[in-house]
Amino acid sequence: MPSRAQLEWQRDELALFLHFGVNTFADREWGDGTEDPAIFAPARLDTRQWARVAKAAGAKALILTAKHHDGFCLWPTKTTGHCVANSPFRGGRGDVVREFVDACGEHNLKAGLYLSPWDRNAKVYGDSPRYNEFYWAQLTELLTQYGRIDEVWFDGANGEGPNGKKQIHDWPATWALMLRLQPEAVIFSDAGPGVRWIGNENGVAGETNWSTVVRATLDQLFANDLTRGRALKWRRTGDRSATAEVDLGRATAIALADMREPIEQGQSVARYTLEHSPDGANWQPLSHGTTIGYRKLDRFAPTLVRRVRLTINDAIAMPRPVSLGLYG
Repeated sequence: MPSRAQLEWQRDELALFLHFGVNTFADREWGDGTEDPAIFAPARLDTRQWARVAKAAGAKALILTAKHHDGFCLWPTKTTGHCVANSPFRGGRGDVVREFVDACGEHNLKAGLYLSPWDRNAKVYGDSPRYNEFYWAQLTELLTQYGRIDEVWFDGANGEGPNGKKQIHDWPATWALMLRLQPEAVIFSDAGPGVRWIGNENGVAGETNWSTVVRATLDQLFANDLTRGRALKWRRTGDRSATAEVDLGRATAIALADMREPIEQGQSVARYTLEHSPDGANWQPLSHGTTIGYRKLDRFAPTLVRRVRLTINDAIAMPRPVSLGLYG
């Protein structure tokens, strides 16, 4: 069963990730931890502009790299000198995390923070017990000094430290600390336990996951649900199967189906088929798949239909009614 935080995360649908730090000024994606904090000198940083753009794009949350693999901290931490306190930003008195969280609050956006477990600057990285304590101290600062944090990211990158040693992270203790300090926040990591990414760094996700859609089209795409006001009556066909039909009243072209399970009660659909019929007798396929979950979007060639049938062919438990939206 999903927690309240997991449900809210699913329903938010769109968030923006801000990869910003000392490596921005070194013109590198990954820093190596040897960067001079003096190069971190954003002259016109405006986190409110970030928030305005996110809000205008329809995003519900922003996530900031409070610390990436280079170990540079965007807040004045007590754990290391590799941070904004030793940079020219705001005369050495700046705090990007503070400005970021405040901007999110002003624009009614959820604030998330990314704290890299890999630290290429920290000399204690690879001395596992000492670094775990170091990391927990950083996490505690972030989760106690800035008010509510809605999402915390833990990356899976785990290379060698400056001492050439690999770090062994105590993840159960890390997650327990996070949930004690921010019990309403969702954990984002490679394998849970909150939510996890669904694809790879090229932006490719598996067929049974719902991929993102440009927001520059969402409102237009979903403006007219052709099933609105029309009954979708479900009937069981077996212990783990069910079917439902909808009559659109007249022949109408559709090209997209939007299916959603009531995941407040868990996820059950394991295999489904979507079909149409011009006469209610001869059924022809539109799409098929495995999981539906919170939301599954199926695209197909524009097809003239009147009756549409959604069949749950198999489920891991007695299937519950699935909502169906149809769009041209």
